[in-house]
Amino acid sequence: MEGSPPISLHNDAPQLFTSGDRTALRIGSHIFLRWPRKEGPYWCHETTATNAAASIYLRSFLPFGDSRIAVPSENDTLKWFETPRPDVPYAFDHIDLGQNVLVTKRDSLENIFPMFLIYSATQYGFPLEFDIERTRDANRFKPPPDSGVIIDFSVVTYPGELNARTNSKRSTCLLLPGAQEIHTQSLPLSSSTWTAIECSFAIPNGIVIKDRFDVLLGFLDPLPDRLSIFYRHHPVFVNTWQFIKFGDWICAEASGFKGGLARIAFFRVRHTETK
Repeated sequence: MEGSPPISLHNDAPQLFTSGDRTALRIGSHIFLRWPRKEGPYWCHETTATNAAASIYLRSFLPFGDSRIAVPSENDTLKWFETPRPDVPYAFDHIDLGQNVLVTKRDSLENIFPMFLIYSATQYGFPLEFDIERTRDANRFKPPPDSGVIIDFSVVTYPGELNARTNSKRSTCLLLPGAQEIHTQSLPLSSSTWTAIECSFAIPNGIVIKDRFDVLLGFLDPLPDRLSIFYRHHPVFVNTWQFIKFGDWICAEASGFKGGLARIAFFRVRHTETK
C-alpha cells in the first residue's frame, strides 16, 4: 500500500491458503485475498484489527458509564466515528476461503469481551464485513431482546439527478420540487431473523424496479437510545451496518436512474409506543 510503513514479519512466518482458484496470504495481522479478474488478479487487503462495526459491538459488553466509552451528556448527535470504543486486540485464528469467512480471536485477558469476532462476505469478491450472526454463534451468545422494536421504512423519489447534499435527510428530500413518498411500511424488527422490506416503483422509461431490504437488529448500545442494525439491499446482498439513534431517520440507500429520477430509501427504528 503506497505511503504505508513496511509490514513487519516479526516472528510470524507468512502463511498461504488456497481453495480452488481462491488464494489468501497472511503476514502477521494482515491478510491479502487474491481475487481473479479478467484484467488480472486483484489483491484485497484485510486485517485482524476490529473494524468500525466490530469495535462498536465491543461497547455493548461494557456498562453505561464505563470510562472507556464515556460520552459527554450534551452530545445528542453522536455518530459512530465520534463514539468512544474500547481498544481490544484480536489476532488471526483461521480463514475459510470457501465460505468467505475470517475468524479472529481475542488476544487479551479481558474475558468480558467475546473470544471470537468473525468477518464474512455474502459473495466471493466482496470485502469482508463484521458478521454479527456468526460471531454470536461462535461465542454461543443469544440475540439481544427485541420486544417492542419497530422499523419504519420510507421511500422518496424526486425528478432529476441525485443530490448528495439533500439525500441524507428525509425531511429535506420531501421538500424538493416534485418529491413524493412512494412507499411507507412499519414492521417489527427482530434480532434473530432478518426482516424483509419490499416495494416496487416505475422509473420514467416504464421499467418497474423491485426493491428489497433485509434488516436485522444487531445489538443494543450501553447508551439507552442507540443501537446497531445490519441490512442487505438486493440483489447485491452486501452486508451494511448502521449505528443509529432511536427515532432518527437514516439514509439506507440512494440511486439515480436514466430518464432523470432519484430514489432514496430511509430507515427509522423506534419503540412500539412511539409514533
